[in-house]
Amino acid sequence: MLGIGVTALAATQAAKELLDPKVKSAFADLLIYGAFCIYCGVVLFINSSFLIAILGYVPAIFILGFALIKNYFRTRSKPFLFGFLGLSVILFASAIQQAKILDASQRNVMYHLLQAVGLFMIFTTARATEENVRS
Repeated sequence: MLGIGVTALAATQAAKELLDPKVKSAFADLLIYGAFCIYCGVVLFINSSFLIAILGYVPAIFILGFALIKNYFRTRSKPFLFGFLGLSVILFASAIQQAKILDASQRNVMYHLLQAVGLFMIFTTARATEENVRS
């Protein structure tokens, strides 16, 4: 559960860099790390359900999604759109898992398969973005 929080933290930091890499905002860092500490406290001492994990990473997904789509419209670079679509796949997977349409094992398998596809799409975007920064 804490690993999911670390992933949300990383996604939020990536979004901050995509939105404006030149700005080093102590206030933004305070919000990001403060939210992470609150999430860790809730998971460790109050409730460690997957719903809490989803609620913990959904804001990060929306922030990163906004940063990716903003960069896509600014540059028309397809990897940003591909990453945005990957985040959409992950959100769809989370909705399937929580909707309880299928039985528990089927939901879990579907969630992880779709999540793997979405994560691969995001990984591809990160690699393409990294190569553009280096060149």
